[in-house]
Amino acid sequence: MKHVAAPNLEAQLFGLSTLVQLVKRARNAATVQELGFVMVNETHGLVPYRQAVLWQREGSGRGKVAALSGIPSVERNAPFTLWLNRVMSQLDQNGPAEIRLVDASSLAGASGEEWSEWLPAYGLWVPLATSSGRIGTLLLAREQPWNETE
Repeated sequence: MKHVAAPNLEAQLFGLSTLVQLVKRARNAATVQELGFVMVNETHGLVPYRQAVLWQREGSGRGKVAALSGIPSVERNAPFTLWLNRVMSQLDQNGPAEIRLVDASSLAGASGEEWSEWLPAYGLWVPLATSSGRIGTLLLAREQPWNETE
């Protein structure tokens, strides 16, 4: 058995406890909107970020923003939402269906050039799937680079 330093073990146990509570809250969500809220707001207890976006996938490169951190509902025609829909569609088409780092350089044209106006520099693309296929993506963005343990 590998020895783990006490502070590291405590951090791991805290992270595991947070994950269990997050899963419990997600399973107990009464509506799709409540589940989206849990995903974009309460995931912060697991990994810190400034902005979270839940994108509901409707097909390869097609979908819509379903939830945003810090707000109760998504305004469909807001400039930020319209930009996010373009960005999420482009990222969905241009990359593998696996957790990956994304940033302005992951996008072509104006979408990449506008990244810094809308989101912090470092993004984490987290595809969501069920047994019947990919259903969406959680995008987490923050000012600090992501690391392997996160």
